Amino acid sequence: MFFLVIFLLFPISSQDSSSEEFEILLEERRKIPDRNWFCGAGWKSRWFAYGWMKACFAGQYGFNHQCAIHDDCYDQQMGQEKCDDQFCEGNALIAKNDGRGFCKPYVDGSCLAVKQYGAPAYASAATHQNNYVPYLMHRNEFGAIYNEIFTGCKLQNATFSSCGYNYEECLIYKYEKCGENLKTCILDTKNYRTSEPSCDLVVEKVAEQIKF
Repeated sequence: MFFLVIFLLFPISSQDSSSEEFEILLEERRKIPDRNWFCGAGWKSRWFAYGWMKACFAGQYGFNHQCAIHDDCYDQQMGQEKCDDQFCEGNALIAKNDGRGFCKPYVDGSCLAVKQYGAPAYASAATHQNNYVPYLMHRNEFGAIYNEIFTGCKLQNATFSSCGYNYEECLIYKYEKCGENLKTCILDTKNYRTSEPSCDLVVEKVAEQIKF
């Protein structure tokens, strides 16, 4: 999945002498803007999750994408238990690749939090389904094509926004397989939405036009 690839793009050094330098580099170059941060139901929990992720900086894009999927799952009222289980499983896969173990406390804590305290958020999600203002891709020429998704799909604004944002970040820092990962990311959304044939067609159309 896309978030796993993003995670692997930032290998963690095994040498203590370079770990501090690497951490500073990430702090300077890879800070997700607040409007693109999906973790947390209110400003307090968002702030807490944002701060906590500094200890698990290598997985921040992956965890943030999982939060987007989780938000959209709640909005679609697909069942709190199902949404929470998907969230926990997805995050666990990312943390598994963290050789230093910094991400496990976040995974365990966030999983426990949504399962024990997510009921009010799930209930309120029914009244504001898919009200997240889409992040329109604008930093590359593919944006005009990609943004057609938000016109053709009535669901998953957060997840599609996360896919697009991660793709642009991938291009900016000149990592490999940006197009391939974007295609995987948007096609994978079908596994996390209720039936929407018109959206399926738009996503497939956009996916075919992604250049590798």
